[in-house]
Amino acid sequence: MTGSLQFNGVGPNFYDKANGLVPASGYLNSPVGPTVVVAEPAIEFGYNDTTNLINTNVTDSQVLLTDQYLTSATVLPYTVKLTDPAFSGLGVTLIAETFAGTPTAGISGTTLTITIPGVTGPAVNTLALAFFSVQTPEPTSLAAVASVGLIALRRRRA
Repeated sequence: MTGSLQFNGVGPNFYDKANGLVPASGYLNSPVGPTVVVAEPAIEFGYNDTTNLINTNVTDSQVLLTDQYLTSATVLPYTVKLTDPAFSGLGVTLIAETFAGTPTAGISGTTLTITIPGVTGPAVNTLALAFFSVQTPEPTSLAAVASVGLIALRRRRA
């Protein structure tokens, strides 16, 4: 899985240790950078500056994002993107969140995008998302549904 963290949706990837703001230990991206192998109970991605401590943990069934605002400064909105082939055919639904604004999340192809609004601290905020399977009907199933619809339409006209 590859993770990225960008403030205002642009700029460097702050989940990349090359940018100097990934904690030295405690996260899977600490020693290797933004591409990790998902493992339980480890936390995959961490970021720490003088204002925030952000971490993103991925399990087989959910994503947990925690943001600890360390000062009363206003924190810019940010975007977390997680890319993994395992996301193909999945969707996400919000389980819980404690941010002052409304975070958004969605999967497109193999990328999960989470957008967090800017807020003022100090506070600890969390976001929990659950994965669900997005099933595409088989062509034979679509034909069966369509034929039932046509039969019902014919009965109404008769």
